[in-house]
Amino acid sequence: MRVRFGWIVLLWFGCTAAPGEPPEPRLEGRTLEVGCGRCIFHMPQVPGCPWAAELDGKHYLLQGAVPQDHHSHAPDGICNVSRQAVVDGVLRDGKLIVSRMELLPATHVPSAPNFTPADVH
Repeated sequence: MRVRFGWIVLLWFGCTAAPGEPPEPRLEGRTLEVGCGRCIFHMPQVPGCPWAAELDGKHYLLQGAVPQDHHSHAPDGICNVSRQAVVDGVLRDGKLIVSRMELLPATHVPSAPNFTPADVH
């Protein structure tokens, strides 16, 4: 009888428990503005020059499959100019975890850097 009672209790709590957390928002083939979280998007307390993106008016740091061979402070670097990128990923814990990021060519490359010597880090 104890085994059956245990199963009944387990089923009761399983049926009356609050629904699970909502699924993580997924992006597939979404074109976003990307650049340096610190230099382009002016995100507070961001160390170094990490990739970030603007999505629905909010800025998110990028993790995962981001380009590693970029030169942050080059004329077309992520600290100097924002660019468009086609992104697949998922929003998780306030970050965009990227599974694919196709960086599109820069449309406007300034002749002089937008950042000041104080911004070089």
